[in-house]
Amino acid sequence: MLGESGTKVVLLNINPSQHLDDPEEFHQNLYKIFKEGSVVLEEVIVKKLFQKLNVRCEERTDFDFSRYVNHAKQLYAKRQKKVSRRPTR
Repeated sequence: MLGESGTKVVLLNINPSQHLDDPEEFHQNLYKIFKEGSVVLEEVIVKKLFQKLNVRCEERTDFDFSRYVNHAKQLYAKRQKKVSRRPTR
């Protein structure tokens, strides 16, 4: 969506790995760069995240990046628990 140069600009200003535990801080940093356009990027990020989890993303009119990311983290944690509980052969 941003292209190579746009992605480099974002990565120079925001280190995504530093915001893994705080999606709200990630949102704030994106907003500093893109203002209202950050919502479009966040929606794309959320859709890709839910696709990776193979879960349907239920879109709401009151989009909240942090809520979606935290929900995805919960889904992932539940999956990991199920995988770790499987008996080994």
